[in-house]
Amino acid sequence: MDPSALFVQQLSNYAVALQELTFNSKPIINNLTITAGESKSCAEAIARLIEQRIASAGPEQKLPVLYLLDSVSKNIGAPYVGHFTARLPQTFLETYAAVGPAARSSLMHLLRTWPPVFGAALVADITARAAAIDAQEGLVTVPRSSAELQQQQQPAPTPTSAAADRVAQLLAKSRALSLPSSAPAAAPPAQSFTPTPAPA
Repeated sequence: MDPSALFVQQLSNYAVALQELTFNSKPIINNLTITAGESKSCAEAIARLIEQRIASAGPEQKLPVLYLLDSVSKNIGAPYVGHFTARLPQTFLETYAAVGPAARSSLMHLLRTWPPVFGAALVADITARAAAIDAQEGLVTVPRSSAELQQQQQPAPTPTSAAADRVAQLLAKSRALSLPSSAPAAAPPAQSFTPTPAPA
């Protein structure tokens, strides 16, 4: 087969297989990683396909494709790492901004494994920019005073102590209202009473 035709065929096959990665499937990610390793002659084009798939996928489908980028970078290495590096901040941060808190937590966990792959400086830059996205959306809570910090550090009452406090409160309320106890109360002493004659 003509080299150019083979190149087009490889990319076409990879693009079709990439569309199947709509959820976090280890077999699909492994197969796509192996295929990428066997197709280093078109590594740059495959890297662009992966990036485009991340960009075009819905929020719930972005993370699995980013896992593919991670797998190819760690397991195949060069030349893919170089092809991914230039656009990595944009790829990661656009994904981060599009997904919810649970996926963001997974993304940050993934990011912490990248310094040996993409370099500590690049990862630190992405981390700071991701934190800025959180701050802009009001997802970072900072205590407003030392009193709040002390209150947060106090242990929550155990169910036993809370129940005991509740019982004590009920007993105190019962005494204040002079609620009858289980034993009958003594009758008050009888008093003499002289009726007042009705007016004529």
